Amino acid sequence: MTRGPSRRWGAGVLGALVLGALLFAISGWWVSERRAIHSMEPAAREALFQQSWKGFEQLCLKDPSDAFLDRCHDQARFLLLFPECQGACLEQARLRTRALR
Repeated sequence: MTRGPSRRWGAGVLGALVLGALLFAISGWWVSERRAIHSMEPAAREALFQQSWKGFEQLCLKDPSDAFLDRCHDQARFLLLFPECQGACLEQARLRTRALR
């Protein structure tokens, strides 16, 4: 039995709805993570940023292994959520997030 145009259309609509729901969930998670960082006490946020930046420098800036590329991309994305990420942090984090696109 062959599918008619209405069944294919229905499957396409269902697929689009699932994709839309997934994108909505991911964007909500990203916004909530950003909101959580920005709502931290400035001293605590600064300490977390410094710790994250130091780890990023050690793991990702000095000739990172291919095994760590995904981790470096995730760390770069995380650093970009901090208002403290300026200068070298901003430059390096942007480079690492573009590297895997």
